[in-house]
Amino acid sequence: MADFVSRQRNSFQLLTARYRNSLNFATPTEHDVQEHLLERLMVAFLQIEVNTLYVMKSQGRIPYRKVGHLLRFDFEEIVEWTKPKAQ
Repeated sequence: MADFVSRQRNSFQLLTARYRNSLNFATPTEHDVQEHLLERLMVAFLQIEVNTLYVMKSQGRIPYRKVGHLLRFDFEEIVEWTKPKAQ
């Protein structure tokens, strides 16, 4: 289980680094991964369209937080949410 989370975190760090480098941001740190994520990073991580993310949010199908008028996603919650559910 810990190996799965570690692989997810590593792939997310690579994805985040590529995305930020394309925007000329600094390389992400461990702190960045633990922070709440922006919609565009969540879309890239889940490999879905932005509209799909908003539909899932409005239907209550994905865990999220509101910070003012902005959406944020907790990485650890999303990793747990993506794991297969025990029957």
